[in-house]
Amino acid sequence: MRLRFRRRDLVRLLVIYGILALLLLFTLPPLILSLLTSFKTMSDVYALPPKALPTPFTLESYAYVFVKRGLMTNLYNSSVVASAATLMTVLIAIPSAYGLARFDFRGRRVLALSVLFAYLLPAVALLVPFFVIFKHLKMLDTYSCLIMVHLLVTIPFGIWFMRGYFNYVPWELEEAAMVDGCSRVGGLVRVVFPLLKPAVLAIAFFAFITSWQEFVFALIFSGMKTYTAPVLIASFVGEAYVDWGGLAAATMTFSAPVAVLFLFFQRYLISGLMGGSVKG
Repeated sequence: MRLRFRRRDLVRLLVIYGILALLLLFTLPPLILSLLTSFKTMSDVYALPPKALPTPFTLESYAYVFVKRGLMTNLYNSSVVASAATLMTVLIAIPSAYGLARFDFRGRRVLALSVLFAYLLPAVALLVPFFVIFKHLKMLDTYSCLIMVHLLVTIPFGIWFMRGYFNYVPWELEEAAMVDGCSRVGGLVRVVFPLLKPAVLAIAFFAFITSWQEFVFALIFSGMKTYTAPVLIASFVGEAYVDWGGLAAATMTFSAPVAVLFLFFQRYLISGLMGGSVKG
């Protein structure tokens, strides 16, 4: 019996790692190629036949995107918009989700489904109406405009996700805290909130990535003052010419902050996503 279970577990592991290896086979080569291209000279980038390794290694493309193309300014704009959208998502999603999960009122289910529908609705469908509104309000080319349109995606997801996580946390924990003298807010802060840290990090990470990499709204609603990094990266691709060196260097720099955040918080993100998916 033990040998049978061991064989079954071995087969399961082989299948899982086989699928992961197949996925890495498709995802790693483009990433490695882009990283190597970012360190090539312009002659090596367009050499025929193509050179696999840069000879020699150079930071020419990085100097170009930072000094001549002003990538640092665009990264700053992306940081401001993504950080503000993340903070507002967390502050709005937690109390909203708590109300949907803990209070019984007429229309609660309809309201919860409306939140889900708002998340599933393609944000591009609201592009024209919001452009007209922001144009009349003279809000184009401002941080506030970009933050508001990003919240259209991040807040509905945050509310729906946190609602599932609140349903996962037993109500008896709050009741016990209230019996011991805590108010409802006190029970939430002292008892429930410590259990919410993985979930909060999960929705914060989702909101940050969503806002950080968003391109369509940034292209339409921003201007010279508020262009984010994805807009600058897209400018390396022209109708008749592609600046592969600058594109690779800008892409690697743009991807680095998200990769670092994921490496530091992956344990909390996985536990948060698993906890929030138990109940919906």
